[in-house]
Amino acid sequence: MKKIFLFILSLAIIPCIWFSCKNGKTYAELLKDERKAISKFLADSGFEVLTEYPDSGFTSTQFLKLPNGLYMNVIDPGNERIDSFSVVLYRYKTSRSLFNTETYSGNWTSVFPGEFVYGLSPSSSNGHIEGLAAPLRYVGNGAKVSLIIPSGLNSYSVMNSVTPYYFYCVKYEKSIY
Repeated sequence: MKKIFLFILSLAIIPCIWFSCKNGKTYAELLKDERKAISKFLADSGFEVLTEYPDSGFTSTQFLKLPNGLYMNVIDPGNERIDSFSVVLYRYKTSRSLFNTETYSGNWTSVFPGEFVYGLSPSSSNGHIEGLAAPLRYVGNGAKVSLIIPSGLNSYSVMNSVTPYYFYCVKYEKSIY
């Protein structure tokens, strides 16, 4: 009797497990969706993708695709380069997910800007977002850039959701402290 009960129970549970595993997307499928969302956003916005840094500066519709997958448009290149291991303050106007039209207000007018130590590897403890630090190889103190940050270069929570973000304007300042 016990064996019959276990057999019937397993017939009921196995299909539930099977179908529940089939509903989710694989990580590879999520990355493919992310690439499609970025391509669609670039095309819908009329942005041109460059493979080399332009000598004469960027127009408002040009984005440089960096080797790590980050897209960058330099609004203002700033002045002197920021040294490694300097504390960098950053402010951004707005950001939005490329999977929907949800917009997030930034910290542009906040008393407390975001900060990170330029040159340190990202970690969960320092809150460093690699996609925000990468433009400093190309721009200097006071620079303003627009960014399309794929999930792999964003915070850990965004990495897990595999969601790309568009940052309308990010400004960098070297901390004086």
